[in-house]
Amino acid sequence: MIWFILFTILVFILRTLFMIIGNRKEHSKNKFLYNQKSLHFISVVVPARNEEINIENCIRNIMKSNYPKDKFEIIAINDRSTDNTLSILQNLAVEFPNLKILNIKNDSEKNNLKGKPGALHQGILSSKGEIIMMTDADCQVNPNWISTIEQRFSNPEIGLVPSYTIINDKNIFDKLQALEWVYMHTMARAGVGNNNPLGCYGNNLSI
Repeated sequence: MIWFILFTILVFILRTLFMIIGNRKEHSKNKFLYNQKSLHFISVVVPARNEEINIENCIRNIMKSNYPKDKFEIIAINDRSTDNTLSILQNLAVEFPNLKILNIKNDSEKNNLKGKPGALHQGILSSKGEIIMMTDADCQVNPNWISTIEQRFSNPEIGLVPSYTIINDKNIFDKLQALEWVYMHTMARAGVGNNNPLGCYGNNLSI
């Protein structure tokens, strides 16, 4: 039993060192990019299915970005919704000229990809951005989100940028899940810093 406890402690220490070293490397490697101003054109792709409760807040939130409005578009994909998601998007499109709507009525319109991946694929095919940023309809972003991610791509060796997502906790389960997400994101960032990518979440991913 004592050997199992010692082994568990050793694994915990090694994982912690992996996270600390990897995150320090990643921070040191990329901090210079924050002063770059290359201003690529950005396409923000947002898939939405039956998101009438969230979609307006999501779109308005992205539109509050401090990135120049003529330098980004939002492509919202109404993915077979049976609620008022489409009509809400159509009303928003009147207000925001850089909002583009794709209306998918059935999965056959997505070719060989079904569900959310198919919706994302159609959005990407319809985009004109040099950089594609992806988020979900139930997410909110910081006003600096687009500009911060865009600056990462000023390094020509970078082709994919995974980023943090924080859960808005309302109960004890949400708090525990939020803690887990922070831990998993930090571990993933450490993996990138140690040249051993582990994975990422698709609701804050850019290519």
